[in-house]
Amino acid sequence: MAKWAQVEADVQRMKDERRMFNSRHPLIGKTLFAAAQELGLDGYDCRVDHVEHVGRNPADNRMMTFTSALLFCVRESQDPQDFCRERHAHLDANWPDKTLPVGVLEAQAADVHVTDSLFRCDTPEDVAVHRQKRELRP
Repeated sequence: MAKWAQVEADVQRMKDERRMFNSRHPLIGKTLFAAAQELGLDGYDCRVDHVEHVGRNPADNRMMTFTSALLFCVRESQDPQDFCRERHAHLDANWPDKTLPVGVLEAQAADVHVTDSLFRCDTPEDVAVHRQKRELRP
């Protein structure tokens, strides 16, 4: 039972971290450039990149791979007592074409606005698992 109590406490801490991030950084509607600047002032390292995900094509209901673009931001904590060893923010924007090269997307950052924001808190254990997965990739 104690293990489940710890899991519940950890989930609550992650929710609290997300609430604090959202209250400190109300990013929806800001230009992507302004959002990146704001997060940069708070110690986040940000970059625009593509991500591929699988979903259903609405035209024929077949599974296909979609390419999208996001602003990825990460802030590492050097405090060994910090529950969140890494804080991640992924921001989506209203780019006219999310498949354009990264350099073109970066040039549009002052003209597009944040439409969605996802915050993730990685514990030290999460960070170790992600690093191990990266090392196993060919």
